[in-house]
Amino acid sequence: MSDFYGGQELLDAAKKFPADRWPRLLCPRCERGTLQAKSADSVVKVEAADSASELWRNHEAWEPDWIYGYFHGALHCSETKCDEPTIVTGEYTLDAIPDDDWGIDYEERLRLRFSIPGLRIMKMPQKCPEPVQARIQEAANLLWSDPASAANRLRSAIEELLTAQKIPRTKLVPKGATQPKRRKRLSAHERIIMLKAREPDAANLLEAVKWIGNSGSHEGTAQSEDVLDGVTLLERALHDLYDDRGKELARIAKQINARKGPVRKPRAK
Repeated sequence: MSDFYGGQELLDAAKKFPADRWPRLLCPRCERGTLQAKSADSVVKVEAADSASELWRNHEAWEPDWIYGYFHGALHCSETKCDEPTIVTGEYTLDAIPDDDWGIDYEERLRLRFSIPGLRIMKMPQKCPEPVQARIQEAANLLWSDPASAANRLRSAIEELLTAQKIPRTKLVPKGATQPKRRKRLSAHERIIMLKAREPDAANLLEAVKWIGNSGSHEGTAQSEDVLDGVTLLERALHDLYDDRGKELARIAKQINARKGPVRKPRAK
């Protein structure tokens, strides 16, 4: 997953995790601290009606791992100067876990479905255009509750990024032998191909994100894990395009490779 933020933690939140060990999630306000439960009462679990019913509990095949329900609560930023609350909600289950003695233990596990404010899914370069940032945050808001729509928002982020990179949205095409030209809308794929002439590495990353976005837009099959793969690729593309540090390092590397040795700055007189 992402080298810039820590996508494994986001991936863990997209799956089930132990109720007492929350993944490392970045505070959406300060983006420095991590979200933590202040006490055992910070997250409240509510058992589903079927799970708690006598009919269910008295079934001859009943086992503790039939128990399930929902949770809601508030996590707070670990930075005391921030202390921003984030409201979370989702599902919980009691899962059977094999123990060291070949027996069975049971562990409460959570699966995050929604948070407000939406969690940060990447660290964006400061120069990243505002419309691109807005579409990415929309994807973050939908990541756990509606992954297909989140994938669609990533595709929209690509369109905004291409526009910010001065890639045209339309082109003139002939309408007929005696008729004036008409303006045709370019597809995202056509626009990415145009970007490849100038930024081939970033364009290849964006093309992969586009395919993930298509799985949400046209097929509705995208999962949270797929969206997070797209986030990782898009984050790398954004840093390639807008992070001057990366470009400076690439320039230094090119000079060193050309000289086959260190490039030393001239000494000041």
